[in-house]
Amino acid sequence: MAVVAVLIGILLPSLSAVRETTRRVICSSNVRQQGYGIALYADDHNDVMPPSRFAPLPGAGEYHPEMTTTVRRAADSQGWDGLGWLFEMGYLAAAGVYYCPSHSGDHPLSRYAEEWYDGSSEELVSNYQYRGYRYREHGIDRGFSRLTDLAVWAPRVALVSDALRTRFDFNHRVGSNLLRADLGVAWFPDHSGLADGLPENEADADAIDKIIDAWGHLDGPG
Repeated sequence: MAVVAVLIGILLPSLSAVRETTRRVICSSNVRQQGYGIALYADDHNDVMPPSRFAPLPGAGEYHPEMTTTVRRAADSQGWDGLGWLFEMGYLAAAGVYYCPSHSGDHPLSRYAEEWYDGSSEELVSNYQYRGYRYREHGIDRGFSRLTDLAVWAPRVALVSDALRTRFDFNHRVGSNLLRADLGVAWFPDHSGLADGLPENEADADAIDKIIDAWGHLDGPG
């Protein structure tokens, strides 16, 4: 029995690492599918990316990057937001694509599984953060960026990542799968403590600044 216990103690960390590697691959597939969905949406909407009410230009009104994990707003006539438009318009109609199997925070798929399909207006929160990228030209807000413009002028800008809403929403802890503007999917290893710098909870008074800083890190080498 002692030998068996020793062997189990040796094997458990390895099995845990294998499971996390598998989850990371599934998460990468989710992000890649979201990239395809964004490309399809842009193709049908004059190259414009899905809109989000939570991501206007900084300084041009309320700015809520911590909320861009919200894919459907409660008690709202329009409802869908950001990546949620990919579901509403049939580009990505499987709810599981919006949830990471490594998520250990307050927003797992099991919490929302039925509400995606039951026609209710309840709020839905995913495990991925959407940039909702906008741009200004000659001092004028031109709205949500054209995907091909971003791909040419800022191909490494991160459009989707693991959720940055709180440090507990950062799914893998050691890094994040990213969708960049050129629609490439990359793994960003968190060597700089990005996850620890995220908001401690949703009431964090500095949440906006912390999430903006996180996007800056994710836009760098990965």
